[in-house]
Amino acid sequence: MSRDSYIPWKIKLIIWSISGGIIVAFFIGMNIMSWATSFNPGGTMIFISPLVCGFILGILTWEFEISHTVFGTILLTITATIGIIFVLLSPKIFGVAEFIEGYYLYVIQNIILTVVLTFPVSLLGAIVGKFLTGTAILSPQLKAERAFIRAETEQWYQMLEEYIEAKEASGAPLPFRRNEEDAEK
Repeated sequence: MSRDSYIPWKIKLIIWSISGGIIVAFFIGMNIMSWATSFNPGGTMIFISPLVCGFILGILTWEFEISHTVFGTILLTITATIGIIFVLLSPKIFGVAEFIEGYYLYVIQNIILTVVLTFPVSLLGAIVGKFLTGTAILSPQLKAERAFIRAETEQWYQMLEEYIEAKEASGAPLPFRRNEEDAEK
């Protein structure tokens, strides 16, 4: 992969991670605030939204190292957490309502819930998406390259075995094997 095509993928990774975090924050926020909204997506969306967003993130990063996937998942989790903080503290931020004493504990519990649910579930989705894309949905060109590399590697191993056999037949010591006398010591 050339360096020129690498930079736009970083930007796409950041954009998708932030977008996925906003989606996750929306569904988790709607479940937390179901008492105040007419839209309640259901409790299963707390698990499904990070899983699906992570899965798409894994599809987007299948050709990169796993560190890119983990970075995207961390960014997704941070964005979702910031969204939940904004949703829960928006009445106080905009001066619409004053909070009672126990509300801050409620906010902290939901922030912890968001982090604990979002990161592992979206990371699982990203790893599954990366695995499925890497094994099942490879392009024919990439499959041909892998087959060529595999055949070339087998050819190198065959040449190495022939070299070892020729050296052993001539009685010359091999530079990478220990002599039997050294092995006894």
